[in-house]
Amino acid sequence: MKIGIVFCALIFLCSVDLWGQSIVLVDDDTYSKPDHYPRVKNAVTLAAQSLPQAEIKEFVTGVDAPTVFDSLNKGDIVVWYCANTAVGTALWNGTKSDNVMIPNLLERGVHVWIMGNDFLSDRYGDAPKMFTSEDYAYEYFGIMRFVGESKKNDNDIGLPLLAAHIPKGSVTDTLTWTSGNLWYADACDIREDIIPLYSMGPSDYVFGGKKSMWMKKGVSGGNVIISTFDPWFMDVETMNVFFEETIALMANSGAVSVEEQEQYKRMALSVYPQPSSNIVTIDGLHTECDEIIVVTMTGEKTLLPLQRFGNSARLSVESLPNGIYTLHCEEQTRMCVVIH
Repeated sequence: MKIGIVFCALIFLCSVDLWGQSIVLVDDDTYSKPDHYPRVKNAVTLAAQSLPQAEIKEFVTGVDAPTVFDSLNKGDIVVWYCANTAVGTALWNGTKSDNVMIPNLLERGVHVWIMGNDFLSDRYGDAPKMFTSEDYAYEYFGIMRFVGESKKNDNDIGLPLLAAHIPKGSVTDTLTWTSGNLWYADACDIREDIIPLYSMGPSDYVFGGKKSMWMKKGVSGGNVIISTFDPWFMDVETMNVFFEETIALMANSGAVSVEEQEQYKRMALSVYPQPSSNIVTIDGLHTECDEIIVVTMTGEKTLLPLQRFGNSARLSVESLPNGIYTLHCEEQTRMCVVIH
């Protein structure tokens, strides 16, 4: 899919001090021409300047990365930029293998923001891919399913836009691209306990509603934000605001609270029996919907009626072929396995 794969990535790190916190910007761009990194560096610098007591400290090469990471403390931030491909990047160790540094950072309470096109396909291959609790992407990034890539899996359409999960009255409420529709942005389903930030759109787009940016809050205080697209393709003004808002979100985000954990539990659906061939029961519905969206592994959507009783419902899956599906009722989701 990409030409000129680089297996030995050179990383540049820009360290910024923020309220006693440090921001480390990782330049893991192995592919883009012209180089996307300078604009990203400028956006991070402006974001730091908009926050109190921010100061750019230094640049170091990739060989010094472990030393820089070792010096970070709880509440510090790593911004890991992979540009428009993750092929050959240090994010996946140049060998399409799991990065052991990121779990270490998160466990120490360091926040990590990872961004770039081809984020998952360059590690796991072609979509669709399911992840379980034993998988790196599920445990550390909160990804339940890699659904597909824009352009590659949407009949060459590309991603038209991203819509903020919670509009802020900002230019970033809807993200669009200066070069037309965006290619190779990964569409995902995320775990029930993950905070969605941006969804693909519009609603009639093949991956409409699929997540492309989210935040996983860590119990130890190290939160991770995943953006499965390259912000460089936004216009400069919007991109600068986008970085300012996201870095401020990370700077002010702490460990997940007991209240938040309870809120996530309230938003989660329970679907049983699993697998099912006839009728499934859905518990924990917090909306008045009488229909539910059923999404296949390939992104095809079907609307099925629910038989409601209070916060629960029954759903007939007799008409569905054998397979793994995702049930969507507004912001509540849950997987369902059908075997006849």
